[in-house]
Amino acid sequence: MRSKFAQPRPSKERGISRERSNQQNLQSCLEYVSKQWIELHREPDHRSTQMVIIRARVLETLDCLAKDHHRRDQLLRFLHETELLKKSSSNPEPLLQGSDLGGLHLPKAKLGNVCFDSCELASADFAHAELSKSSFREATLDTVCFDEAKLSGACLEGSTLTNVSFIGAHLEKTSFSYATAREVNFALAELKGANLKGADLRDADFRKANLSGVNLN
Repeated sequence: MRSKFAQPRPSKERGISRERSNQQNLQSCLEYVSKQWIELHREPDHRSTQMVIIRARVLETLDCLAKDHHRRDQLLRFLHETELLKKSSSNPEPLLQGSDLGGLHLPKAKLGNVCFDSCELASADFAHAELSKSSFREATLDTVCFDEAKLSGACLEGSTLTNVSFIGAHLEKTSFSYATAREVNFALAELKGANLKGADLRDADFRKANLSGVNLN
């Protein structure tokens, strides 16, 4: 009779195979983006085309690494250091701007000052993430979790939020001016000095939130 200790362990083998595949995907993407980043500086006139190509490769890799938070964060930290995620005079078209990022899974990610302007963010998870001074201007956020995330100084002006949770989030001096919010939960959030001017906040939950110094006019 075959010993139970001699039976194969397919789950372990699958895990090893998945680890190997994830590392290859990450390494390939890093090398590709590095090469394209150099080309961006060599041929700035072709920047728009190159950014489209880089964006497609990055989104594909992020999808492959959806459950591998460690390698996903490695990729995002690399992109953050190249400043491809940041909007500036030298980078008028940030990498993720205007992208469909549905299902993006970034809990505990450290990504301050990232541009998500005009992005489609459905069922995304940013719980406990560091996103201070990031921009979600005119983005569409549907069923998104920002619980206990750090969004101080962030911009959500003109955004559309549906069933979004900011429970316990840090939203000091964050701007929601002229945003449209439906069923948004701000319970226990820190909103000191936040800008809510012109925002449609019907059905929003502000239980036990800190609203000192909030601008409503």
